[in-house]
Amino acid sequence: MPITPLPPAPNRTDGHATFVSKANAWVASLDTFTADANVLADNVSSLEEGTSNAAAQASASANIASASGAFVGRWIDQAGAAAIPFSVEHDDKLWMLLDDLADVTTSEPGVADNWVEIGKQLSTVGEIFMWPLDAPPDNSLMCNGDSYPYDIHPELGALLGGVPGGNFTVPDISFAKNSKGSNTGTEEAESVGTHGHTADAVASHAHSVSVASNGSHTHSVSAAGYTGITSGTGTAANDAASITGSAGAHTHSASAGAAGGHTPVINEHAGVNQPACTLVNFCIRTK
Repeated sequence: MPITPLPPAPNRTDGHATFVSKANAWVASLDTFTADANVLADNVSSLEEGTSNAAAQASASANIASASGAFVGRWIDQAGAAAIPFSVEHDDKLWMLLDDLADVTTSEPGVADNWVEIGKQLSTVGEIFMWPLDAPPDNSLMCNGDSYPYDIHPELGALLGGVPGGNFTVPDISFAKNSKGSNTGTEEAESVGTHGHTADAVASHAHSVSVASNGSHTHSVSAAGYTGITSGTGTAANDAASITGSAGAHTHSASAGAAGGHTPVINEHAGVNQPACTLVNFCIRTK
């Protein structure tokens, strides 16, 4: 964004009226000039920061290239003094030496602070990443909500709102492990844990039953030699079959007894309830 040009400045050779007019216009333009200059300064600062970051990345890349060119083999096979640039292989990783050593055998990569894993120096403070072990790697902390002294991890502490002399808290991205999740980094199969499904409670109630009509009909009765039966006695006659009178089409109703209030439980299962997964921890970089 260009700066708005200032109007012509007054000159002592100008006549009185011209001098006053130019002076007023020039002074009035200073607010716009100041605002434009501040915007330009902000842009320059942004470019400077970007250039600084790019320079740091380039320097780191140059260090990696230099260290890669100075690869001497496995650390366990080295002896005596080591001067940078100097890089080795150890525990299936490549390491770059940060300080000259009088005796390389006294400084183990991954243990001593004289080494940095090639590629890791390009990481960003505050970067969160997944980790398959229960202890964080170098220059990082577990994301478990714990507090740490600002003075031990000042870069991360400043990023997370801490102050010198105080503590800061890392994010909590930890999850409770179930009975199967005791080994971080292991793959766990899908399973269903112990649980049941409960239906809505049912209040005390009864059910009415109605027998469907069979239509108008009669029933046959066999009278074994008796007719005109009264009060349980009768007169012998002959064997005959009698027909009852029709009652017409009708139904019969019944009522079931009350079942009382109850809550049914459906499909209870046993086991650990989880989808298929691989157990990991989350860590945050401190430098």
